[in-house]
Amino acid sequence: RLGASTAAQIVAALAESPRLPGADLARWPTAVSPAWARQAQRLEKLARRALGDATAVGSEKSKSEQSGSGQSGSGTSSRGKPDTAGSGKTGPAGSGKPSRAARSDDALALVTAWAYPDLLARAVDSTSGRYLLANGSGAILPQGSPLLGTPWLAVAEVSASQGRADALIRAAVPADEELAREAGRGLITTGTAISYRKGRLRARETTRLGAIELAGRDVERLPRAAATAWVSTAASSGTLPLEFTAGAQALRERLAFLHTVLGAPWPDMSETALRQRIEELAGPELAALARGGTWGNLGAGNIERLLPWPEATHLDELAPASLTIPTGEQRTIHYEGGRPTVRLRVQEAFGWARTPRLAGGRIPVTLELLSPAARPVAITDDLESFWAGPYAQVRAEMRGRYPRHPWPENGATASPTKRACPRRTGQSR
Repeated sequence: RLGASTAAQIVAALAESPRLPGADLARWPTAVSPAWARQAQRLEKLARRALGDATAVGSEKSKSEQSGSGQSGSGTSSRGKPDTAGSGKTGPAGSGKPSRAARSDDALALVTAWAYPDLLARAVDSTSGRYLLANGSGAILPQGSPLLGTPWLAVAEVSASQGRADALIRAAVPADEELAREAGRGLITTGTAISYRKGRLRARETTRLGAIELAGRDVERLPRAAATAWVSTAASSGTLPLEFTAGAQALRERLAFLHTVLGAPWPDMSETALRQRIEELAGPELAALARGGTWGNLGAGNIERLLPWPEATHLDELAPASLTIPTGEQRTIHYEGGRPTVRLRVQEAFGWARTPRLAGGRIPVTLELLSPAARPVAITDDLESFWAGPYAQVRAEMRGRYPRHPWPENGATASPTKRACPRRTGQSR
């Protein structure tokens, strides 16, 4: 499609890594060095030799002299036709200037695309000048480039752009998909890609030139083997989200507490550990997802599959879900952060002389003591010390603010209550 001279001129120009205004490679003749013509001549000779063209090594002249034809200076080739591809009149050999053919966008695109198929680029956003390269990198045109909006580019050079994730395109020429497919045919693959969206697996058959999608269609029926392999990999690697119901998360935190305090056989509840045991945790759910079902929040039943037996029979004793407070009510124990915590009003803790302990008496429950308005006033895991010391300051501050609520001098021996005193009582508390 190109003469050896045209191709040689363009390759010689590309070898100089031209950086052009607006990355417009069509302006390359204005940027080449004085050595360009010699390099183009050398490349042309190499090209002709590789193609078996005797004119590249001067054998044409030798043959003409031996034949005595006297036509060696006629400017014709051995076939009797003008040798426009290699003639010095149109190429660098005589004038030192590029030929008209070498300056055309078509020739530039053809040579550049074949020289750098991994830099073939397709527009991602025509307004911003962002492109996706076949090698998977992002690239962007300089501001004000005349190439802005071009759907395809044959790119000759890119460079890292400080402060940007995308590389900066330094030299490129407009191309089209037909040329991209031809020059990048070694990079073209067709396959089925599986992704996860909105709780389901989706399959899409795509044809790609490297990272660039050329064509695609959704596949209604998931290929079972591929879906199963994807699910297995995604579940263990982290691509597939692990999310839990409130009940499952609460149980997970209780077990995490016991794992931290008591160790094995209480299971590690970190996400990394759960993914390593994903088949135990959610084997049936993963199989259903691979068959086209949905994937959602995992419930307490999933976490229970990891319980150690017979130790699990002591779970409610070692790490109960709730605690009976002095008023006789049940309050949830919150285990997030690894520190069991119960929230209750100060008056509801009256009569609790000692802090309850969990994990076989190893860990005290942290009590967040609240005002009658449910605002924190103290945090303690040692009630005996709290009643003997800090409570006096809490009492002094709260009596004036909440006069209708009891504030006895000794909270450890007072009767717990969740009610305010009747308005008619004027006695001090």
